[in-house]
Amino acid sequence: ISAGMSAEDFSRHIARVVASQVAEATGFDACQDSAIEILGDLLLRYLTTVSAGCHSYAELAGRSQSNLSDVLLALEDLG
Repeated sequence: ISAGMSAEDFSRHIARVVASQVAEATGFDACQDSAIEILGDLLLRYLTTVSAGCHSYAELAGRSQSNLSDVLLALEDLG
């Protein structure tokens, strides 16, 4: 990780690390880089969607910060 790395690049890197760790924790001994890249991308999309839902529910309630209820409602929206 370099000092000049953008926030987006940093997020992608962390998502890949998390995807690799989840794969290892669930019993995978090896994964193709492309699979880890896709899993990392899906993780970022999921977190972005949940975060947007939390933000929307907080705004709807007249708050500037989300709380646990907002998180649960956002997760419920996703099914």
